[in-house]
Amino acid sequence: MKLVRRLASTPPFAKAVAAELVPGDAARSDVELGAAITTGIATYGHPPSTVPMGGPEDEWPSSTSRGP
Repeated sequence: MKLVRRLASTPPFAKAVAAELVPGDAARSDVELGAAITTGIATYGHPPSTVPMGGPEDEWPSSTSRGP
């Protein structure tokens, strides 16, 4: 989180970042940042797709072993 904050403050990113939404400027200490991480973590399930991957013989596969 500290690294992302440093990166976001560099000139290439700073002009595109208006404000930090979560955890926000108030969270500064390691304890506060750690609390923001542990309370903000969530998991979700990703349902499987019904689209076949495709193989070497497919001219237009939706995805391959190398990615989409």
